[in-house]
Amino acid sequence: MTTTGTPEGQEPNTTETAPTTAPTGDAPKADPWEGLPDEWSWTKNAVETANREAASRRVALREAEDKLKDAKTPEEFNAVMTEYTTKAAELETALERERAARKHGLDDDVLEFITGKTPEEIEKQAAKLAGLKKPAGETPPKVITQPAPSGGVSPSNGAPKEDNGRDLWRQYKERR
Repeated sequence: MTTTGTPEGQEPNTTETAPTTAPTGDAPKADPWEGLPDEWSWTKNAVETANREAASRRVALREAEDKLKDAKTPEEFNAVMTEYTTKAAELETALERERAARKHGLDDDVLEFITGKTPEEIEKQAAKLAGLKKPAGETPPKVITQPAPSGGVSPSNGAPKEDNGRDLWRQYKERR
């Protein structure tokens, strides 16, 4: 494979055009995510992850092309094809796991517990793990215990009796 001068994992630019305006010095490139609100940070992460994945797959494709060009016998060709067929199957399984985890709202650290080989097994395990997950933002209710009242004066211990309206009325009537 010839060197095109582009970084590994990136497609060479086939149509190069001159910029319409001359760049002003060595100004740093503006961050494309600069104005993005915090609640949209997941999009940045998703795009960056997809870009990394695409770059790694482009590199793997180039490696496979190089190995296939070097294969001279049918046995070498079959060995290379078997190797990359196995890799492709593993990548498909990993993709199914990620899709199931995203569908059920699972975090990346839980992916290692999804061990199914078929899409049905993966979906079943992801649903089971999602059932174990605590709802986000929901905290268990706080239990507040109050001690039993102690101390003070009980009404039977010679505490002054409070007069109520009925008793006061009776006393008034008796005095008349």
